[in-house]
Amino acid sequence: TFVLGLSARSLGTAEVYGAHHPAAPAPPVDPLLAALAAADALRVAALLHNDLERAAFRLRPELAEAKQALLGAGALGAALSGSGPTLFAVVHDEGHAREIAAAVEGNFDRVEVVTSRPSCIERLTS
Repeated sequence: TFVLGLSARSLGTAEVYGAHHPAAPAPPVDPLLAALAAADALRVAALLHNDLERAAFRLRPELAEAKQALLGAGALGAALSGSGPTLFAVVHDEGHAREIAAAVEGNFDRVEVVTSRPSCIERLTS
C-alpha cells in the first residue's frame, strides 16, 4: 500500500532532466529488487532513491516540503515518482496509509491511497 501525493501543476520532464546534474553514480538496484520480492516495506523504504529529486526540488521547492510532510506524518519512506511532480510514500498497511493521507491533504492538490498488485496499481475506494 502506498500514498500518492499529486500536484495539479505540471513539471516538465525535459525541464527536470535539463536541471539534472548527476553528482554520483546511482546505487545498485539489486538490493531494492530483493526487498520488493520479499515484500519488506522497511527495506524498500530505506532503499528509495531518485536521482531526479534534486533537480525537481530545485525547480519546485514545495515538492521537497511535501516529501518532508509525508515523512513527518509517519511514512516509512517517500520519493519523487519519475521526474515528478507526483510523490509516493511507502507505508505499513492501508490503515497507516489513510492516516498519513489525512495528515498531508493540505500539502497536495489530491492524495490517493493505492495498493500494488503483481500486474498493476489499484485505487482503493474511500
